[in-house]
Amino acid sequence: MNIPYLINIRKIWLLLFLVLIIPFDILADTDLDSLFTNIQHLNNKEKLHRYLQIEEHFYQNRDSLTIRYYKKARELSQKIGDDYSFFKSKEILADYYFRIALYSKTIKLMIPVIRYKRFNKINNIYDNYAKIIDSYYRIDFDKKALEYYYESKIFIKPSDQELESRVEFIVGDIYLRKKLFNKAKKSFLKSLTLNKNLKNRVQVARSYEKLAKIFSIEHNYHKAIFYQKKSLEMYKKLINKHDIGASELKLARYYLDSNRISLSEKHIIACQKLFTKANNNSDLANLYEITGELYFLKKDFGKSEIFIQKSLNILENLINNDLKIKNLIILSKIKLYNNESIKADSLMEKTYSLIKSNNKTKINMKIKAESRKLSLFQQSQKLEKVQKEINLSETKLNRVKILIIFVTILILIIILFAILSIKRIKLSKKLFSELTKKTADLESKKALNEKYSEEKIHLETKNIALKMVFDANDEFNIPLKNITENLAKIKSSKFYPDEKLKKRLAKIESSTLRIKQILEEMTSLKNVETEKYIDSHNDNMISFKSQRNNVEE
Repeated sequence: MNIPYLINIRKIWLLLFLVLIIPFDILADTDLDSLFTNIQHLNNKEKLHRYLQIEEHFYQNRDSLTIRYYKKARELSQKIGDDYSFFKSKEILADYYFRIALYSKTIKLMIPVIRYKRFNKINNIYDNYAKIIDSYYRIDFDKKALEYYYESKIFIKPSDQELESRVEFIVGDIYLRKKLFNKAKKSFLKSLTLNKNLKNRVQVARSYEKLAKIFSIEHNYHKAIFYQKKSLEMYKKLINKHDIGASELKLARYYLDSNRISLSEKHIIACQKLFTKANNNSDLANLYEITGELYFLKKDFGKSEIFIQKSLNILENLINNDLKIKNLIILSKIKLYNNESIKADSLMEKTYSLIKSNNKTKINMKIKAESRKLSLFQQSQKLEKVQKEINLSETKLNRVKILIIFVTILILIIILFAILSIKRIKLSKKLFSELTKKTADLESKKALNEKYSEEKIHLETKNIALKMVFDANDEFNIPLKNITENLAKIKSSKFYPDEKLKKRLAKIESSTLRIKQILEEMTSLKNVETEKYIDSHNDNMISFKSQRNNVEE
């Protein structure tokens, strides 16, 4: 064989594998890289949302980094006061712990999430209940599992059928452990109905199997065989050899317990064909034990001993004391039938000692389970106490919030009332000032009117006086003219009068001149006074009119 050639082939295959796997690895990390991109430049709210997405990503991959990003999300949500994100991060971490089978931690984180969702009336709460019920069931804390089962019923929605079927199956198993067979039947029948609707064949087969087990415990082998056959039919459709073999073995057991040996042998042979290819020692130990029991009932003690011994040889490396005890009892009976009483006694002593140790082991296991239950119960009590304190603090906080809102509203009302009062006072002052101004304007108008009346009276008086002057002027101008003309005629006449008449004519002339002078003075006075009076009167009238217009406006 050419060794270098083989080495080259291996190198080529390795290179091809790397070429194929690297792109997938890059694609797998692409989403995560995009989540980390620019995370430091985001504001707190966006950063918190990104932390939750990263936590969700690691949870889906069952990565322990889920815890780290839970802490980051928790710290940031507390900092900015985002309660929803705080409890969302708790829920993701609880789901992660459930996936890796840390059920106590799942319970511790999930209970506050349920309380928060119930208080805030958030949907999709039944999934959380299902995980708590499952967690309590897996740590054998049946009482608490049932408490949360009853509590969860009001939150079931039509879309929760798959979860409900799983919960009903778990509760059926709890009732079966507690030997409450009627309640167990109801739960398994409900699980069966739901899984039929969902077309979940595996769970349908398991529900049939559980119902068969309950009826076999009640020694109702007819119904036990009926349901086990249904389970076997379903497993055959699923083509799972191990499940088919386990179902065949159970059916063989029910036939054997009901003393139908030939039918039991038929299913044992079918099971042997399936289990010889399987590498499951526990299943083989069970198969050899039931085969040995079958041959013992057929009184073929040789074959029976061979199979019992095979089962015991496998059980040396397994912890299944119940099956060991069964094998030892059959083997001691075989020795008695073969008249080997000493060996039979030895086997019986060994059986008794094994029963005692098995009982002690069971008692110790029970004590440990009870102590674990007690510790979990104490933890749950503490959680409930903390939850009550949280609820009380929330109630107080709500009261404080209501009080703050009330005080704020009251302050706003007072401020609004104060603003309205100030506006009202300002408006009153404005109206008062306007009223005062109008009153002053009216008084001013009244004074102007009075002044105008006085001016009018004065004007009328002056007009009368001027008229009198004009009238006097008109009365005296014509006669004075005639007198002057006549005097001039007399002086120019050659018949000038005597001295006595001259004196009288001189007096008339001087009187005429004086009258004329007076009339001229009166005329000049008339013109000057009239012009002055008219100018001043016009000015006064203009100012008066402007003032009156202002007042009227």
